[in-house]
Amino acid sequence: MATTVNNGTGINFSALNSAMSGTSSSSGASGSAQAMQDQFMKLLVAQLQNQDPTNPMDNSQMTSQLAQISTVSGLQQLNSTMNTMSSLFNSSQALQSASLIGKQVMAPTSSWAYDGTNNLQASVDVPTGTTQMQVSVVSLSTGKIVDQMTATPTAGQTNPINWDGTLADGTKAPAGNYAIVAQGIDSSGNSSPMTVDGWQTASSVILNGSNVQVVLANGSTVNLSDIKQVSAAASTSST
Repeated sequence: MATTVNNGTGINFSALNSAMSGTSSSSGASGSAQAMQDQFMKLLVAQLQNQDPTNPMDNSQMTSQLAQISTVSGLQQLNSTMNTMSSLFNSSQALQSASLIGKQVMAPTSSWAYDGTNNLQASVDVPTGTTQMQVSVVSLSTGKIVDQMTATPTAGQTNPINWDGTLADGTKAPAGNYAIVAQGIDSSGNSSPMTVDGWQTASSVILNGSNVQVVLANGSTVNLSDIKQVSAAASTSST
């Protein structure tokens, strides 16, 4: 392998990079770091042996070059360490997520099973600037709105929703599957949909690379970060 030595002007890093190109792709970060140090030392020794005695390499140049190779090596080792830590963190997160199986979790929910007696419990994260919240209960069997509620929410926080099944005429809604839809309204009258969370049983965990997902009892899948609360006891009838 041919390298270039420049008398009195420092090491030719273009030659060094060219010599290292094959090593970097085949040996990974730690391998290329070690190989680069070896190549650097060989070039440094060759330069010292072939330098012009009347014009030796400046000590500051040598110090600068040593600092450069040390920095490159250190960065590659740091990158390798961070990759290892990331892998360990993902494994730890996956193990912790497995403990959710069988427990009730508060997560985005599209439907609730109302039994005609127990309240439907849900929650919604209300954005800052929201002055009014409108909640609609929709029968999934008919597609019609069976009840609506308007409230002044606490903006910037999670707000609970409780529906006891009582309709406008005072009667109870029949048992069945319902959807809870929420909209936030700001001071200018602009409305925007808000995600409604409900209690669900976590049935399994999916390890998808660095992303951990939780499969709920109704068959839907949510990211671990979407789960807002965990409870050991059932407290809802969402489906």
